[in-house]
Amino acid sequence: MTGVLLLILTGFGAAAMRANPDGHAPVPSDSPPAAAAAGTTHKLKPDEIDSLLRIAETKTSSGDYATAEIALRQLMAAPPDPERDHRTLLALARLHRQRGEGTRAVAIYERLLRDTPHLGNHAPIYIELARTLRSLGAFDLAIGRFYSVINATLNAPAEGDIDYRQLARTAQFEVAETHLIAGRNDEAARLFDRLILLDLTAEDRHRARFHCAQAHARAGRPESAVAALAPALDPKAGETALPEALRLQATLLLQLGRRAEALTAVERLLSAEYAQRDENPERWRSWQRVTGNQLANEFYEQGDAASALAIYRTLATLDARAEWRLAITYQIGLCLERLSTMDDTIKSYREIVEAGNQPAASAQVTDLARMASWRVRHLQWRSRATTQWQELSQGAVDAPPPAPSPRADASPTS
Repeated sequence: MTGVLLLILTGFGAAAMRANPDGHAPVPSDSPPAAAAAGTTHKLKPDEIDSLLRIAETKTSSGDYATAEIALRQLMAAPPDPERDHRTLLALARLHRQRGEGTRAVAIYERLLRDTPHLGNHAPIYIELARTLRSLGAFDLAIGRFYSVINATLNAPAEGDIDYRQLARTAQFEVAETHLIAGRNDEAARLFDRLILLDLTAEDRHRARFHCAQAHARAGRPESAVAALAPALDPKAGETALPEALRLQATLLLQLGRRAEALTAVERLLSAEYAQRDENPERWRSWQRVTGNQLANEFYEQGDAASALAIYRTLATLDARAEWRLAITYQIGLCLERLSTMDDTIKSYREIVEAGNQPAASAQVTDLARMASWRVRHLQWRSRATTQWQELSQGAVDAPPPAPSPRADASPTS
């Protein structure tokens, strides 16, 4: 095992050395003193091993790959230990995978599965390997690895620390999702339909319905996609629907011309019911703004300015920043312009112009003000032209008819 470890990590250690011209790797500030010197040959204590692995995991998750590599190098330099080497290689595979080096990660995962069959449960490793293969476009190989997890759980003990049934369900989800990513929409829809029948949590069942609807939509079956989503989006169920599902439902309903239902889905999407569930409310609001704006644009492009206006007015309340609020105000002006409410339209545009005239206005606000000013001038010109045309037309109608001209061949009276 140690020979395998050194072989796999030769290039890895060299890369870390190249990062330091003096040939000495810096030591993480939170690493154990006993493992501080790279190249140490003393046996690491269990708490030192756990600390270094924890550093590697934490730094990998945060994207600090250089520090994670340093911690793993210290583990690699210690005397052979099969269990520690196994954990180190697994951490290294995860580092490569997160850094986008899928081929290297696959090589390490495969070596772990082949050389350490006696060290713990390998089902999670199979899942990580399969996901990595899928990211590389090796869909059939990925599916084969996911089925390895399912097969391994068939004869697993019913009791223990590992939830084998959950692992099997995860693998089933991953198989169906792999078919979806690969564009095998009919097979993906069939598999997700089967998953919905299993004993799933409400959130997992909603997600299965969402992916099933995605498969139907991509296969050109919008009606089937809407039907697949309907149970998950029923307000009477008393459960919070997936925001992604509401977005898909609104888009599909627009395609089918069911605009009133689509608007209801958008309004629900923009409501506050999800902000309380998200661990990062700002991330949720950002997604909400982008998604709501896209759907409002779709309503506008389809000629439904009234529905687009309702969405834009809701969007304007989601962010107090001038750049966002004034950009939405401009969109509101376009909707009002299409609805021929000229007074409100000009009022919206002038609000933007006034903001752009402020000394502290940003470049984006200044550009919006320039566009809004042009719209105001255009509307005023159009209003004058319309008035003049109406006056000319009315004058032509009210004018007396011209007197008939005398005929050239008429004879004078005697």
